[in-house]
Amino acid sequence: MRKPIRNRIDPSKIVKHSALVERAKPVDFVVQGEREPAAFGFTVVKHKAKSFETLFLAIAQHCATPVWLHEKKTRVYQVVSGSGYFVVMSGDGAQEPTRIPLNPGDEVVAAPAMPHRFEAVNNLSLYAVQDSNYIKSLKELEEAVSSDKLVSLDITAPSERRGVTERTRNSKAAQQLASLKEQKAKTQETVEKREKQLTLGFDSGINARPMTFGDD
Repeated sequence: MRKPIRNRIDPSKIVKHSALVERAKPVDFVVQGEREPAAFGFTVVKHKAKSFETLFLAIAQHCATPVWLHEKKTRVYQVVSGSGYFVVMSGDGAQEPTRIPLNPGDEVVAAPAMPHRFEAVNNLSLYAVQDSNYIKSLKELEEAVSSDKLVSLDITAPSERRGVTERTRNSKAAQQLASLKEQKAKTQETVEKREKQLTLGFDSGINARPMTFGDD
């Protein structure tokens, strides 16, 4: 009786599955600068000038920004890393939102009077350019969408994490050095005591030399 032939593995499915797993893996945020926590992740203001400013927006996986609206000014976004969607709502809410897929290198423009938000499939990093007074008149029509991914998000910058690691390493090195110095000092003290005992050994104890007295 012939044994049943096992289903052969299709290499193309392995490659496809690996690609899906890789895309689902969270991308580390590498933005440098002081990070301001937000309901969707964090922001970093990069440059402030008299007429414009730039900033990074980091949106954690499965989170979304608030629905923003600015009546008069434009904000331009460029995707630095990660993936997600640029969601544009209709002004009256009668139509379904338009969802534009985002990948690194993509650029989108939030024109005046355009309700919009960002949804992160993977950790999504955006570089934004805006008028210096943009934030003052920015309206928030809906709250941000958070998730359990945000709870475990480390908003500490990589350089700061390296600094903490470096300080910890230096602290441990200093402790080890102090311990070695202490051991060396104890060893030296032991050697000196031993040498002293050997030097005095002929003049004390059972090895003491007999005393001689002169003639009176």
